[in-house]
Amino acid sequence: MAGPFVRPAQQTPESSWRINVFTCRNQSCDAQWELSDVVIKNEGQGLLFRCPMCGARNYVERFDGEDGSVLYEQIEGRPAPGPMAD
Repeated sequence: MAGPFVRPAQQTPESSWRINVFTCRNQSCDAQWELSDVVIKNEGQGLLFRCPMCGARNYVERFDGEDGSVLYEQIEGRPAPGPMAD
């Protein structure tokens, strides 16, 4: 008896798993923002954006895309100290 059909893995573009929509981590806010709505900067604790609605800190990690574009992924909590936080 043949097993279930398994679709072969497909390579997806790198940006598909780095979402460009961010959600404020402040539980009472929970607003969603696109990259164009926020300013990503380093305030000395790693890369972050402040929620335009409530001002909460939301941390991100920076990646360079294969095409040279800059991509950001939102992370839980604060980033680990070190060169990646620059």
